[in-house]
Amino acid sequence: RADRVCGLGGANAITGSTFFSTEKHSLTFDGSDINFDTGDFTVEAYVFHTGGNDDTIISDVSGWTFTYGASGNLRFYMASGSNVVDATSSFISNEWVHVAVVRSSGTLTFYQNGTAVGSHSYSHDIANNSGTTYIGKYHSGVVQNFIGHISNLRVVQGTALYTGSFTKPSRLEKTSDTVLLTCNSAGNVLNEETGKFLMNENPNSPTEPLQLGPIATRFTPNSPVGFSTT
Repeated sequence: RADRVCGLGGANAITGSTFFSTEKHSLTFDGSDINFDTGDFTVEAYVFHTGGNDDTIISDVSGWTFTYGASGNLRFYMASGSNVVDATSSFISNEWVHVAVVRSSGTLTFYQNGTAVGSHSYSHDIANNSGTTYIGKYHSGVVQNFIGHISNLRVVQGTALYTGSFTKPSRLEKTSDTVLLTCNSAGNVLNEETGKFLMNENPNSPTEPLQLGPIATRFTPNSPVGFSTT
């Protein structure tokens, strides 16, 4: 009961998020151990998107990108621009939404709040050849940065966590096949649960004002429930 009152446990647990407020904000890390190859995988997060289209959630320089596409749908594609796959429903902005892209036995499925919004055959090899991965930023110089909040960004390699409609989770936990879990600390923007070293990238020129980069914020997965003060 004390955890419920304090917001630290149960269905309404307060966890962390990362706020990306300008196109200058992103995080980067060595993701050379993230190699999906032709196997199953899950990439998911809670997002509160306030920008436009083409806003990137996570992207590898030479491997793959999970983004809000130019067509207004969730999008997954190789960094070369080939093999583009879109969800069939428009993405949701200006509210917290759980988004996921899952590959199971060669089929790629997009989910919003636990509901499938597009499924495609996608058995192509997906390998990370460069080792550099970005959160909140597209890999090239094209302005496709995420504007808004990202929370509980998790990448699971070798497992399709969702194969049908599901109840969206609250706090995401590290599993044995988790290769990334971040944007989940209300006090440390560089926190990452699998031991990766995140860097706060800020590619300012000397003539630009100082940008502080993404900042750690709070996130409540579900609407608070009432409780008795007695």
